[in-house]
Amino acid sequence: MQIPKGKKIYFASDNHLGAPTKEQSFPREQKFVAWLDLVKEDAAAIFLLGDLFDFWAEYKTVVPKGFTRTLGKLAEISDSESLSIILLETMIYG
Repeated sequence: MQIPKGKKIYFASDNHLGAPTKEQSFPREQKFVAWLDLVKEDAAAIFLLGDLFDFWAEYKTVVPKGFTRTLGKLAEISDSESLSIILLETMIYG
């Protein structure tokens, strides 16, 4: 990956949005969205390294309910052609 001069690569992990409850994680979600707004200005890429949401899924296709601020901000950033969001999530199905 070529990093343009003046750009950075950012990493985030283990946000666990939704834990212990959706309401209690709301301030954390607000901080995360504010951080995304801050780093998008000089980011070449943002790596999200797992556990963005905290939920247990026993189905192969699940969309977590809520967190529209986070999902909307990620969509906004991913629409930018000058910035990549890389989501690395580990899911083990038994």
